[in-house]
Amino acid sequence: MNNKQKIILYLAKKGETFTFLNLSKLTNIPYASFHRTVAKMQDTTEVETKGKSKLIKIKWNKITKAYLTIAYYAMLYAKKVILLKKGYEVKTHEAAQIAPGHLLVPDELEKEDLEILNQTHKIFEDEYVTYFEDARKESSTARYQARSSYTKRRVDEII
Repeated sequence: MNNKQKIILYLAKKGETFTFLNLSKLTNIPYASFHRTVAKMQDTTEVETKGKSKLIKIKWNKITKAYLTIAYYAMLYAKKVILLKKGYEVKTHEAAQIAPGHLLVPDELEKEDLEILNQTHKIFEDEYVTYFEDARKESSTARYQARSSYTKRRVDEII
């Protein structure tokens, strides 16, 4: 996933305004690279200066929605590749979402490893699993039931 996709995903997920410095740290993008990337993102982000800080927030439009869809499918296909390398094949989005957790976790783990895994799972579940489950459901709605009422209000409900 490239820096532009990371920034859009994070802004879409949180729906807040961030300073450049704060968001570059949260997305693990070096500040100079972050600044160069944002300079090319006028179609998907809004930037304003407040004092010495530059603030960034997402601009909801068709281009932004396209980036979110592309990011979703990039992650979906990455999961499918990992599963295929392990000898498993999945055919549905739900299977690709569930299978890695059930098929790729080793059977024998030490107690310390299990505690770390449990903490990571809680963070991952809170931050991503519910978000991408909603994104999967809504991507189906957006693709197959396109309607003019699918507006910013609907996107805000999802996120």
